[in-house]
Amino acid sequence: LIVGIIVTLAALVVALSVDRSFVRYITKRKRVEEVLREQKTRYRTLVENIPQKIFHKDRDSTYISCNENYARDLKIESHEIVGKDDYEFYPKQLAEKYRRDDKRIMESGRTEDLEEQYIQDGEKRWVHTFKTPVKDEDGNITGILGIFRDITERKKLEEGLKESEEKWRSLTENTDDTVVIVDKDDVIQYINKTIPPETPEEVIGKTVYKYVSKEHHQVMRESLKKVYQTGKPDRYEVALNMQAIDPKIGTLWYSTNVVPIKQDQKTVSVIMVSTNITERKKMEEEIKQRADEWQRTFDSITDLVFIQDKDLRFIRVNKAVTDVLKAKPEDLIGKTCYEVLHKRDKPWSNCPMAKVFKDEKTHTEEIDDPNIGIPLLVSASPIFDEKGKIIGGVHVAKDITERKKMEEALKKQTHDLGERVKELNCLYGLSALIEKEDISLEEILKGAVNLISSSWQYPKIAAARIILEGQTFKTKNFKETPWKLASDIVVGAKKTGLLQVVYLEERPEGDEGPFLKEERHLINALGEHLGRIIERKEIERDLRIKSEAIESSINAIALADLEGRLTYVNRSFLSMWRHGQEREVLGRPITEFWGTEEQSLQIMQAVRSGEGWVGELAAKREDGSTLDIELMVNMVENTVGKAICMVASVVDITERKRIEQMKDDFVALASHELRTPLTSIQGYTELILDGDVGEISGQQRKFLKIIVQNTRRLEALINEVLDIEKIESGRLKMKLEKVNLCQIVEDSLNTFKVTAQGRGLELTEEIKEAEINVLGDSDRLSQVFANLLSNAIKYTKEGRVKVTAQKKGKFASVAVEDTGIGMSPQDAKMVFDRFFRVENSYVKKTTGTGLGLSIVKATIERHNGHIKVESKLGVGSKFEVMLPLLKEDEEAQQ
Repeated sequence: LIVGIIVTLAALVVALSVDRSFVRYITKRKRVEEVLREQKTRYRTLVENIPQKIFHKDRDSTYISCNENYARDLKIESHEIVGKDDYEFYPKQLAEKYRRDDKRIMESGRTEDLEEQYIQDGEKRWVHTFKTPVKDEDGNITGILGIFRDITERKKLEEGLKESEEKWRSLTENTDDTVVIVDKDDVIQYINKTIPPETPEEVIGKTVYKYVSKEHHQVMRESLKKVYQTGKPDRYEVALNMQAIDPKIGTLWYSTNVVPIKQDQKTVSVIMVSTNITERKKMEEEIKQRADEWQRTFDSITDLVFIQDKDLRFIRVNKAVTDVLKAKPEDLIGKTCYEVLHKRDKPWSNCPMAKVFKDEKTHTEEIDDPNIGIPLLVSASPIFDEKGKIIGGVHVAKDITERKKMEEALKKQTHDLGERVKELNCLYGLSALIEKEDISLEEILKGAVNLISSSWQYPKIAAARIILEGQTFKTKNFKETPWKLASDIVVGAKKTGLLQVVYLEERPEGDEGPFLKEERHLINALGEHLGRIIERKEIERDLRIKSEAIESSINAIALADLEGRLTYVNRSFLSMWRHGQEREVLGRPITEFWGTEEQSLQIMQAVRSGEGWVGELAAKREDGSTLDIELMVNMVENTVGKAICMVASVVDITERKRIEQMKDDFVALASHELRTPLTSIQGYTELILDGDVGEISGQQRKFLKIIVQNTRRLEALINEVLDIEKIESGRLKMKLEKVNLCQIVEDSLNTFKVTAQGRGLELTEEIKEAEINVLGDSDRLSQVFANLLSNAIKYTKEGRVKVTAQKKGKFASVAVEDTGIGMSPQDAKMVFDRFFRVENSYVKKTTGTGLGLSIVKATIERHNGHIKVESKLGVGSKFEVMLPLLKEDEEAQQ
C-alpha cells in the first residue's frame, strides 16, 4: 500500500513537473509565433511593395507562392499561382529553359545571376533574374527562390547609347573630313584619321599646332580663343605644309569648323571638323585661268564683239572693236553704241540690239553705215539672269565686204542651179509618176513628154517626143525643127525607142550653140532612165501575171518566213482550210495546218537542212474536219544562195485517197473471191490425181494436170496483181536488214539448176566475193533473182545462162545474162512496163502476165537501187541489178 502510495505520489510529482515545463514551452512558443507572425507580416509587406518580382518554387519547379508584382505580370491573382508550373504561363521553349535553370541551380546549390529576354504583349522585354536555392533546417534544398526586375528601359538606353556611339564612329571613320577633339590646352584628344605615315595613336596627346603651317598658327589660335570666349562656332581656312611628311603631297588647304563642347554651360573642349578644300582652291585657280583664257579668246575673235546693258552702254568690248575704233577699252566702257559707232544722239532706226531689248529675241541685220566705213552683218542676242530676266545683250558684227563681192557671183550660180533644179524636178517627177498605183507604161510615157519639155532652159518654146516600138508619145506643140537633141532608149542592151527634145524657134543670139552642155547630158540621162522605167514595168507585168497565176492555182500555196510563220497564202489555201480572210492565218506557224507535232518537227528539220520535204499527211481544220493532203515544202534562196523564206505547195488528195481505198477494198475482195474457188479447184483436182476418189484414165490425168497448172498460174497472177497494187499504194512492206547477196544468188541458182538442165541449158555462175553485204529484204530480193532466172531460162532455146555477182564502186552488181531470143531496142525500152510482152511467135508459146519485170524494177528501186537491160534481138539479153553496199563493204571496196 505504502509502495503504491509512493509510486502514485511520484507520478503526480512528475506530472506536475511536466505540466509546468509544458506551460513554460507553450508560453515561449506563443511569444516566438508572435514574433514570427510579426516578421512574416513585415516580410510580406516588404515583398509586396518592392518593385522586384519574387516567386518561390518547390523541387519540382511548382509554384509555392509569388508576390503581387509577379502575379500582375502573369495577369493572375497571387494565390492562383500555387500548384502551377511555368508551362501554364510561358511558351513551351521558354518554360523548358526556366525548368533547366531551376534544376541546375538546385543540383549545384549555387546562386545564379541571369539576364533574360522574353516577349510580353508582342513587345520584347529584358529582365535581370537572381535565383537561389532554398534549404530547410537540415541544409536540404527544398526549392528555389527567384527575384527579378525589369531592365528593359536600361537596355534601351544602353542600346541607344551603343547606337549613338556606332553612328559617331561610322560618321567619323567614313567621312572624308578630318574630325579632331582638342582640349583647352590645344592638345589633341581624338582624331579620326591622319596623313600617313603617322597614325591617330601617334598624334593623340600632341599639340594641334604641330600639324599646321606656322604662318597659320595665329588664325587657328584666334579661332579657338573666340570659341572658348563666346561659346559659339567659328570657321577659318589654313594651309598644311606636308613637305616634311611627304614631299609629293605638298600643301593641303583645309576649311575648319570649330564647334564648342560644353559641360554645365561651359566650353571644356572643341570639335574641329576640317574639310579638304585643296581641289576647290585648285578649281578657283583654274577658274581664274579660264577667265584669262576666255578674255584672250574674246580678244582673238576677228569679229567686232561687245556686251551692252539695257541702256545700250558698253560693258565689255573685244580687241577687234578697240582696233577698229582706235580706242582703249576704258575709253569705251559706259558709252552708248550709237554715239560711238554711228555718231548719233539716239539709237539707230534699225538697231538690232534695241529690238532685242523689246522682244527678247535674237535679231540679225545688215548695216552699211558710212560713219563705220565697212558693211557689217550684225547679230544681237539677249543675256538672261538665273531667273530668266533680260539683263543685257551680246553684239557680234562681221565684216561682210568679201561676202558682198561673192553675192553677185552667187546670183549667177543661183540661176544655173535653178536650171539644175528643173532637171531634178523632171527626174523626180518621172519617179513619182511610175510609183502611182496601177499606172500603165503608156500613161507614164504620156506624162513623161510634158515633164521633159518643161525642164529645158526655155520651156515655153520646148517640145518633146518619145517613139517606142512603133508608138509615138509627144507634146501637143511638137513639130520637127532644126534645133533638136535626141537619145536612144535602150532596154536590156536592145534599142527599143528614141527620145527627142526640140526648140520651136531659134535660141536668143549669144547663147552657145542650140543647147547647153548640161542639157545634152540631161537628155542622155533621161533616155537611160526611161529605159530602166520600161524594163521595170515589163518586170512588174511579168510578176503580176505570175502572182495571179499563183493566186489562182488550184493547189494551195503558202509562204513562210525563216521562223516558219505564214506571210502569204493564196485563195486555194484559204478555201482548203475554210478560212475567209488572210488575216485569220497570217503570222501563225505553218506547221499548225498539217500533221502531228512529230511530223511537223521532221518536216521543218528537212526544210532547214536544205533537202526539202515531199509526202502525204493528214491535215485538220479548225472546225474539226480532216483532209488528206500531198505536201511539198522547200527553202527559197536568193541569188547569192541565202535562205529568204519557205514555200509550201499543198494538193487535196482526200477524194483520191477515197478512190484508192475503194480500189484496195475491191482488189482485196476480188483476190479473196478468186482465191477461194481456186483453192477448192486445186485441192479437189490434186485429190483426184492422187487416186483418193478412185481410178482415172490417162486422158483424165492429162486434163486434170492442165487444170492444176492453170490454177497455179492464176494464183501467181493474183499474187503479182496484189504486189503491183501494194507498190502503187506505197504499202509494199520491206523487212530491211543486213543480207549477203552472194548467198541469195547461190540459193536462187540451186533452185533453177534442175529446170535449166531439163531444158538442156548450161547454168553457170561467177561470184567474185565471199560476201557482198547490202541492206535489204532477203525474201523480196530472192523473188527478184528468181524472176530474172526464170525469164532467162524461159526465153533461151539453147546455150547458157550466166549469173555474175561483184562489187562496183559503192554498189553491189548482180547480172543475169542469157543467149536467148533477145529484144529489139524499142522492146527493151518498154520491158519494165506493166503487162508488156514482146510480140513474136516464141513468146506467144510461153506463159506470162507481163508483170514480173515491173515488180522487179519497183522492188529494186525500193532498195535505193536500179536495174538496167542490154539486149540484142536473136543474140540474148543481160539484166544487171545495182544495189548500194553497206557502209563497211563500201569502205572496204574503196
